[in-house]
Amino acid sequence: DGAVFEVADRGEGMDPSTVLRAGEPFFTTKGPGRGMGLGLFLVRTFVERVQGSLEIDSRPGEGSVFRMAIPSRTEPS
Repeated sequence: DGAVFEVADRGEGMDPSTVLRAGEPFFTTKGPGRGMGLGLFLVRTFVERVQGSLEIDSRPGEGSVFRMAIPSRTEPS
């Protein structure tokens, strides 16, 4: 019961060590002026707050899939 959002891209993909760091505040693989490294951090923070889950499936050269599951009801924290 709830919703699942899935976003896929055909970008460069990420190696396992980068996937582990994805979602850390200010961590980015983009060059200067191309991002602050806050997008996935904000998504992860939201998902944790609503007691959902975030999965990242990524392979170098193949792109990435991001899956966010949000329950229909959450208990106040």
